[in-house]
Amino acid sequence: QFEKAKSLTRRTLGMYRTLHGPRSPDLAETLYDLGYLNTLTRRPDSALAAFRTSAEMLRAPGQEDTPAYAQSRLQWARMLPLDHPDKRAWFEEAMERLRGHHGARSPEVAEALHEYYVLGFGGGTPEEIEAAFRESLAIYEENGQGRHRYALHAMANLATVVEQKGEMEEALMWYQRSAELGQ
Repeated sequence: QFEKAKSLTRRTLGMYRTLHGPRSPDLAETLYDLGYLNTLTRRPDSALAAFRTSAEMLRAPGQEDTPAYAQSRLQWARMLPLDHPDKRAWFEEAMERLRGHHGARSPEVAEALHEYYVLGFGGGTPEEIEAAFRESLAIYEENGQGRHRYALHAMANLATVVEQKGEMEEALMWYQRSAELGQ
């Protein structure tokens, strides 16, 4: 019920604006949530606008080194057009910030790495996409989260990438593994 969720999120934005004014961390995080909902409903322009505004709000002095800023920056980079000259640099900056906040091998980094490339929004070569999904899975497994729902998504996406390469046996193994672990 994404449309209902977006409607409720917009109401929340209105309440935060009334309570805290036009700039607050709560407002910025709720804008991030709205951006994420817009990615799920395939509204990239609306998602980009929400992520950009969220990141700009969180860029205020003293706030640009928070995990929320890094996440907003990551999603902003993700939603930029594939040919945008800053797309890759912004992604790398956001990942560096996330690594600094959570650790290089943290589940948060695994999620961000995987999510950036999902649905082709991150661009990249097939080899880069496959490597990102494999790295994400390795991080989840190192953290004992091989059954986490995002790890299962990464497995299924890796299976799709491997299948597209024609490596059906490995693809089937990843599909089966994600199905078994997801039960």
